[in-house]
Amino acid sequence: MTTRHFEETILDYLDRYPSDRDKLERVLVLLRDGIDLADRNDPRQHATAGAVLFNRQGRILLVHHKGLDMWVQPGGHVEHHDRRLVDAALRELTEETGITRDQVRPLLDGPVQIDTGDFPAAPGRPAHLHVDFRYAFVTDADVMTLQAEEITDARWYDLDNPEVARSGLTHLAALLPALAASAGSAAASGNPVRSTAGRSGTRAPHPLPDTPAVVNGDECHGQ
Repeated sequence: MTTRHFEETILDYLDRYPSDRDKLERVLVLLRDGIDLADRNDPRQHATAGAVLFNRQGRILLVHHKGLDMWVQPGGHVEHHDRRLVDAALRELTEETGITRDQVRPLLDGPVQIDTGDFPAAPGRPAHLHVDFRYAFVTDADVMTLQAEEITDARWYDLDNPEVARSGLTHLAALLPALAASAGSAAASGNPVRSTAGRSGTRAPHPLPDTPAVVNGDECHGQ
């Protein structure tokens, strides 16, 4: 993944959300100085990507991260072999929930949110900057298999649920027209809409694997 891709993604995002320029200017300066955000061996900063996944009922999928002990969107570190940031988000979605890229459709051309966060130093890990690229999708599918080493649970939440607010997701209201259009398109085409949630916070069915999945080892998980 190239530095140019990171920079162009941020600039396109700022055309849509100019109010986020102040917090992302720091990242643009790093990129122009030649910093490789896809290099996880750089102790100062790196990039993560996540999937903001909706079902047809307008609920959002959150997973409970074991290391963070909180509900977050599926996501994780960008790898050099990821061709684009959206590919990293889809890879992480599949790794953590079993939902594959052919089971989702994008709601926007670019990320719905780019978040930054300074992580404090911890044993074996210096303080560092995370830049999290979050992409929005819609699906008729449900969680299949959790990545047991990192994820303990998965649930569909209504947007007004406090867990959604605590997850740090923003700009969700801007997705509602695209979500409605997607639902209308599915209905017009005769595609079935499977109920994957029921009530807010309902658990998604997900048989745990017999053996833990291989993970990347850092518990920051896109936050």
